[in-house]
Amino acid sequence: MLEKEVIDAIIHAMMLNVEGLKVSLAGFNILKLICDKYMDIIIDFNVGIGGVEAVVLVMKLHHSTEYIQDTGCRILACLSSQSFMTNGGNIDADFFDLTCALVDVTLSAMSGLHRNFQLQQYGVKVLKNMSEFEETKLGGPGEKMSKFCMAPGPTLSA
Repeated sequence: MLEKEVIDAIIHAMMLNVEGLKVSLAGFNILKLICDKYMDIIIDFNVGIGGVEAVVLVMKLHHSTEYIQDTGCRILACLSSQSFMTNGGNIDADFFDLTCALVDVTLSAMSGLHRNFQLQQYGVKVLKNMSEFEETKLGGPGEKMSKFCMAPGPTLSA
């Protein structure tokens, strides 16, 4: 198993060399391996916000590289299930920009590579994970609710 310090070093290297495709590919391959092999205990790895930020940034900068987009959605499908957007059961406003960026890169990848069905599958999972959270984090019975339904949205006027 990889130690948290090793994962942090990988994420740090990705952030320092985000424009370098080789470093991004290596970092993505390692994060993908962690997600694939240790999915059940991914929270113990605490890839966390830094990992999400790194993946989002790499996907933005390498938007024309299909492997980066596909693997990025795969990693985000894994990491978004950690529900990093909540802090003590409340929506964490500090992560609003990151949340919007995550949704943006996911939708961009899905629309830009609409014939890549694997990417579509992972993209849908990212969006599903981002729109749900366990009520148990709020002290409720454990039913899933939509985060975005908690606040009233815009209304259409005649």
